[in-house]
Amino acid sequence: MTSFVEDIDEDVGAALRLKESLSLRKISSAEGFCFEVDIESDGERIDKFDLETLKRESGEEFYMKDYIKDPELKHQLLLDSLNLDEKMGEFEESLPGMQDLIPDGKIKKLVIRKSEKEVVSTDAKISYHYIAYAQGKREPVDSSIARGQVCRLNFSDGNTYEGLFIALQSMGVGEISKFWIHYEFAYGVLGVPPRIPPRGNILCVVEMLSVIGKQEIQNVAHMSREELAHLPFERIMESVENLKDEGNKFFGKKNLNSAISKYRKGIYILTNYSALTLVNHGIHSRLLGTLYANIAQAYLENKEARKACVAARNGIQLEGHPLKHKLFIRFAKAKAMLQEFEDAIRLAQKAIAALQPDMKAEGKDYDNFLEEVKRCKEAEAEDLRKLYSKMMSGKNNVEGEGV
Repeated sequence: MTSFVEDIDEDVGAALRLKESLSLRKISSAEGFCFEVDIESDGERIDKFDLETLKRESGEEFYMKDYIKDPELKHQLLLDSLNLDEKMGEFEESLPGMQDLIPDGKIKKLVIRKSEKEVVSTDAKISYHYIAYAQGKREPVDSSIARGQVCRLNFSDGNTYEGLFIALQSMGVGEISKFWIHYEFAYGVLGVPPRIPPRGNILCVVEMLSVIGKQEIQNVAHMSREELAHLPFERIMESVENLKDEGNKFFGKKNLNSAISKYRKGIYILTNYSALTLVNHGIHSRLLGTLYANIAQAYLENKEARKACVAARNGIQLEGHPLKHKLFIRFAKAKAMLQEFEDAIRLAQKAIAALQPDMKAEGKDYDNFLEEVKRCKEAEAEDLRKLYSKMMSGKNNVEGEGV
């Protein structure tokens, strides 16, 4: 089944190797800078980083895992940042020093890095990184780092297993902790073979990245351009991500007006947030383009073709967005709905041209749509010919009677 609403496409292409390293402080400032690409590297992926130098030059704490696309390297960097190694999966060496999180001791916790903030509230939405090992398995059974996608959870939904849900509720922003979770609070007696064996206890590391309450999201959506400029980029993105997720849920339930409202709030925030640097501009544009693609589809489903045209056009104007083919095809469908078939054909052709080679299913759908629009245009032309012929025939009869 085709998915109409989108998440951010994380694949932004292979990295280029530079002859000399760049200072992140210079990149994030308004100063200009020059760099030279090493054309002799044959596109080889960068796989070595001086993490301490980069931390020092950035002037703030950050993890290179957020900028690296190689899953194994990102996974290892997170373990390194936590002073963990391959023994992480050895349960017997992990239990000493852990404290009981619940009275029966079936969930245990060891804080690796403390949080300076209070624990998360029960109505919050959180984002976190997660690495999990199952007892008897040397390799992690799950890793958000390896998947290249931050985990997100709405506590009101509780869409995770009970042990992890309890563990997350004990954490604060910035905290990194290790948890041992008894199988009764994880995947049960049966497990999930072959990844998680029967009665498989879980050992995991969690890094709490951000927490945002429902009221905070609403507050951001009603801020002025000047007020938004004072918020950190991460806060803006987290608020908009949550609005997008809420919109997607409403869309899935066919509550189109509510979905449109959520998407519009997200678009408002991003289009009015001006405190962008070269580093985060691309992330901002990808999320904004995704919102335009989603709201265009919602407008189409709601039979609001003119509004779908405006949304798709705005998304297309963003540079380098990975969903541009979907923006073009939704623009084309809106034009077809308005019976502007020539424009619809032109936009459908652009959608096909924007497809990647591996998008065969989309290519077939787009080709079918294009042929359908062409038939509609031909039928319209035939109807016009018949109407013109009828008009001319009537005119000749009138002229004959007047002779």
